[in-house]
Amino acid sequence: MLKFNKNCLFLILFTFLQCGVIYSQTAPKDKFVKWEGLSGKNGEFIVFMPEGYLAASKGEIYLGKMPEAARVEKQLKVARHLNGVVLVMEYYQGNGKEIYKTLKEREKTTFEKEGEINGFQFAHFSAKDEKSYQKTHYYYSKKGLYLLKAFSKTENDKISKGFFESVRLINQNNPVAPNAPQDAKSTSLPNVIEQSAQRLDDSMAIEVKEADRKPIILHQGRPDFSSDMRRGMSSFSVKLKVLYSSSGKVSDVKVLKISSKLLEREVIETAKKTVFIPAEKDGKLVSVYQTIEYSFGIETR
Repeated sequence: MLKFNKNCLFLILFTFLQCGVIYSQTAPKDKFVKWEGLSGKNGEFIVFMPEGYLAASKGEIYLGKMPEAARVEKQLKVARHLNGVVLVMEYYQGNGKEIYKTLKEREKTTFEKEGEINGFQFAHFSAKDEKSYQKTHYYYSKKGLYLLKAFSKTENDKISKGFFESVRLINQNNPVAPNAPQDAKSTSLPNVIEQSAQRLDDSMAIEVKEADRKPIILHQGRPDFSSDMRRGMSSFSVKLKVLYSSSGKVSDVKVLKISSKLLEREVIETAKKTVFIPAEKDGKLVSVYQTIEYSFGIETR
């Protein structure tokens, strides 16, 4: 039973945004998993995530195409795979409304409802097929946006349900639980024993389109080219075939097309540092091949 208490020891996510940390925690296998409170900037948003999550952060980025792109001052992503369920929390510091508009355009799910609660605008989306159910919640204000997402086998999965019901929106010391009954004084978080996920090794790798769920990318870095590498170049483009292993590591990178061979080594090393939750098929974690392309301008000063 979870009771809200502002004096609880919460992990302050904004601190990690400042530090730019990428890390993972280790949760004991085959034991009851503890739920850890994660708090947004100034304690305005709280959600509980099972221990053992991955987290990655970035500094300033732009979402969408210029010049209409939404500016994100700082970004954090946290994710956890637990017994076939994936829970994701993302935080974007910046104009929440503009960021929401950009992210909403990428939604391939069905709109459910929207409104305002305790100083936040919110919007809910969902999607389902014969093998999975996805739920996405947005909560945003003038200063930032919080995104929650869950992938599960069933609509009423207890892990996903506990995750969303644990949300607290705090405005002027007044906590509101938007996904729990209005008269609820506490939220019951499920007692979950973590079961070791079955993994198929790289010898059984498949194309990403064959997976029931694609890899969930938390951090994909941008190559850091030296001044010698950048000399004489104003732009850069690359096409890669990446093997996202069921082990949670990038185990192979093939360069299919690149602007300059001089940049190839740095591109490969950057791709291998990707932080992600492995793909899934038929209830097993699988290695998948995925082709990715990107380009950007190069500062030559």
